[in-house]
Amino acid sequence: MKGGEDPSLPDPCRLSELAWGYAAPVILATAVRHGLFGGIGPEGTTLEELRTRTGLSARGLRILLHALVGLGLLRRREERFELTPESAAYLMPGRPEYRGGLFVHHVEHLLPRWLQLPEVVRTGRPAPSPQSPAQRFAAFVDALFAPSYPAARTLQEHLRLRERSDVFRILDLGAGSGVWGIALAEGAPKVQVTAVDWPEVLAIARRRAADHGVADRFSWVEGNFFEVSLGEGHDLVVLGHILHAEGMEGVRTLLRRSVQALRPGVFIALQEFLPNSDRTGPLHALLFAVNMLVTTEAGDTCTLDELTGCLHEAGFQAVQTLQVPAPSPLVLARKPSCEAPRFWNRPRVARKRKL
Repeated sequence: MKGGEDPSLPDPCRLSELAWGYAAPVILATAVRHGLFGGIGPEGTTLEELRTRTGLSARGLRILLHALVGLGLLRRREERFELTPESAAYLMPGRPEYRGGLFVHHVEHLLPRWLQLPEVVRTGRPAPSPQSPAQRFAAFVDALFAPSYPAARTLQEHLRLRERSDVFRILDLGAGSGVWGIALAEGAPKVQVTAVDWPEVLAIARRRAADHGVADRFSWVEGNFFEVSLGEGHDLVVLGHILHAEGMEGVRTLLRRSVQALRPGVFIALQEFLPNSDRTGPLHALLFAVNMLVTTEAGDTCTLDELTGCLHEAGFQAVQTLQVPAPSPLVLARKPSCEAPRFWNRPRVARKRKL
């Protein structure tokens, strides 16, 4: 036995990796903040060239670039640093798939509140924030556009919205960046979207809708989606990563409001991080539940069984899942096509039997 190691014990290396778990997002957020991926660009660059462009210290830049190489987000060819296919696709500013803003959000907005987790667990109350909920959401919803877009496009294809010849009305509750309505409307001229969210958040959705050329098919409802009028007769209600922040009573309320806003026989579409039924995984859904503990009064992740129960309770039926390019599937449920036929409620009339 070498170095006093006990061969009967499990390998502790995984714990060492976990101890450094904070390092990668902090390194990435720093690189994004200093524009390193854009500065390296498709052609690559040397450390000295990048130092001249960014004004960063030679020592700091050298160590950060080598860490990014170690993370597999850059590669080094002699004196030149180049993007990898992954960083070129997702970390180059200006690309539709850009996801660099997520790391800035995690490090600058979430991490300070996560550091208060011991107190949060003790009290059951979220870590305090100097911003209002509307300000917090407005600060990061833009970064959520790219991760949600592929799932929204899959939903558009599933519903065959491009083929429709009649108007299709979508109610997007908690529209955020507008990604669901935008992706459903693109190339589908009969789609009309009503987007509901706080004014600060809808300002971002308005810009995104204009950039994608579909703003003329949007209407905007500013305010709290528990309070504003949602109208009726919609063909689809979308709740894209909304329910986890609201607690079970909020979930039930939003689903009841949704079923009232839909015309009979049509769908609600939900996107959520779904833990399995015994909450042993997947890890992403379990970590996100902790994020809800840290940042919301009552939020949590729901299992598919729990969500299905809430949908049935609200009056939906035919719950199904749709596989999409995302950590969890979309959940679809239908509002019944009609109420019970009127004759079901008529009093029974006794008939005389013929002798």
